[in-house]
Amino acid sequence: MNEEVVKMCDINIAFCCDDRYIIPASIMIKSFLDTNKNKKITVFTFGNDLNEKSITELKNIVEKYGANLVLLSVPLEALEIIKKAPIAWEYLSLTTYYRLILPYVVDEDIENILYLDCDMLVRKDVTEYLHEIKENYFILGANDIEAEEHQKRLRVDKYINAGALFMNVKKIREKYSMSEMLYSMNDLMDKYDLICGDQDMINILFQNEIKILPDIFNYQHLVHKMYVLRHKQETKNVQIAHFITGDKPWKNGYCFPYAREYYSYLKKYLNTSEKIIWWLAKVKGVIEIIEKHIKWKKGVKEVGM
Repeated sequence: MNEEVVKMCDINIAFCCDDRYIIPASIMIKSFLDTNKNKKITVFTFGNDLNEKSITELKNIVEKYGANLVLLSVPLEALEIIKKAPIAWEYLSLTTYYRLILPYVVDEDIENILYLDCDMLVRKDVTEYLHEIKENYFILGANDIEAEEHQKRLRVDKYINAGALFMNVKKIREKYSMSEMLYSMNDLMDKYDLICGDQDMINILFQNEIKILPDIFNYQHLVHKMYVLRHKQETKNVQIAHFITGDKPWKNGYCFPYAREYYSYLKKYLNTSEKIIWWLAKVKGVIEIIEKHIKWKKGVKEVGM
C-alpha cells in the first residue's frame, strides 16, 4: 500500500460527554471501531467532565481495537463562555458546546475530524466523505429532520444536524482564532434565541461553508417509528443511526429500530435482571408498534375502497 493510500486510511474522531453518558459513548465508539478495523484511528474527547472510571473504560475500549485515545481539556476562557450557554433539552449538558472548541485544542497538524454525538450507532463506513472535506468546505453534515423550520427561524438557507460532522478544523482555525470564536459564541447568545444551542451556532457561523451529505450519514427518522417501518429498504442503507429526542436505545422500553444491533453492545453493561427487564419492555413496545401498523394498513385499504 503506497503512502497516499495509508494517509487516506487515517481518521480522527471526537466526541463530548460526561459520566452520565459514558455507556452510550462507549457503545458509539465501539460501533465506529467495528466498522473501521483496517484504519489508523485517533479518538479525541474532553476529560473535564469524566472521572477515572469513565476514562479507564474508554481507554480499554480504544486500546483493544489498536486505536489511540487523546484526552483534551477545555480552556478556562472557553468554559466561562460555555457556562452562560442555553441548554435546549434536559438530557443534554454543556459538554455539547465543546465541539466548537475542538479546532483549538487539537494539534495544529490535524486538519480533519469526524465529530459524533454519543447517542449514535455507526453501522457502515463513512470515510468515503473524507476527500470532500478537503475541498472548499469547513463542515459536512446531513440535513436536520426539522431543517425547514430552523431555516425560517434563523433566516438561513441551510440547516444541518450537528450530531455527525466532518470538520475541517484547519480551515476553521484560519477563519476564526479561538478568541474570535468565543466572541462570536457570546455574541450569538445575545442576538438569537438559540433553541438548539450549539447546533444553531454552527449553522449560523458556517452557513456559507457547509456541504450537505445524504440523510443516511446522520439518520434521524428513527424518531418516527411508523416512518421507518414503511421505509425498510432505506433503513438498511443507514450509515449512522442517530437516536434523537429522549427515546434512547439504552433505556428500557426502546424497541425499534436497530434495537437488536444496539443491544449487542449494551448487554455488556447490564446484569441478568436488567437484561430481562430490557427485553420485556422491548416486547411490549414491539406489540404496540405492530398494532399501530395494522391499524394504519387497515385505514389505507378502507380509503382505497
